[in-house]
Amino acid sequence: VRKLDESGRAAIAPIAEITGQGVSVVEPQPVERAEEWVSEFVARYYGTDQAYTLFRERTRVGTFYVRAPTLSGSSDCVELRAEGWVELRLPADSLSEFLAWPAGARVGAEPLLEPVYRDDMIVMSQVLARRGVTDGGIAGRWRFGTPADLRALNVGDGRLGFAVTYLVADSLAQGSPADSAGMAFLVADHSPAVGYTQLYFDATWYGPGDKRTLRWLDTAELFGDSVPEWVLRAYGDGGRWYEVIGERGGEYVGIWSSRRPQCDVRQPAPVDLPGD
Repeated sequence: VRKLDESGRAAIAPIAEITGQGVSVVEPQPVERAEEWVSEFVARYYGTDQAYTLFRERTRVGTFYVRAPTLSGSSDCVELRAEGWVELRLPADSLSEFLAWPAGARVGAEPLLEPVYRDDMIVMSQVLARRGVTDGGIAGRWRFGTPADLRALNVGDGRLGFAVTYLVADSLAQGSPADSAGMAFLVADHSPAVGYTQLYFDATWYGPGDKRTLRWLDTAELFGDSVPEWVLRAYGDGGRWYEVIGERGGEYVGIWSSRRPQCDVRQPAPVDLPGD
């Protein structure tokens, strides 16, 4: 859920379907049932005044109420969004983005612990990004100046971590780069004894047709194992999708993506919500 203005107007979009079999993409099965499936989805999830519980950092912070669906795209590549409004608790009323669950599906922690911003986060994120592309041997004309997105996080061992996205010759939104571009995304932890340490790093240099840029959304416990996963928003040339990062064997790795390449070219580009 993303708040669109200070009056509480907001929009909701599905990330994934979670069942006993795991996490799956929200899409019709089979595609021949696309029109019927969309109708069933809207009736089940986007009924007028239907309520969703809003979470941030796995803490319950408010409620989203559906007003009406706003569908775009076509066939099985439809974008299933709805407009509505939010009611938020302090201090979440200053935030704009949340994860939503059906009412009663999740119990949140109390209270909301706001992550702490430090003045050295940008400088240290530049250092870690340069180290990441060098150690990884990732070719490209990298320049790490102002980040496209920087989030202070409660991640790792404390409240002084961050996630950052750096872009070269591109924007953090749907759309092709003019020629070639680069994306570096990293998540870092902080401890007083060692300073900032890299928990996760992903970087690529790409041209039109191969774009994949990432930004942090939130944490969520998706698989019933009490271990939080990271939910990321991804942007390509002609599509947008979600990715999930999880800890496996002591490492953070990509474990799921909602990307549907067949929709990258078939779906007309929608107007991005503010901040998307």
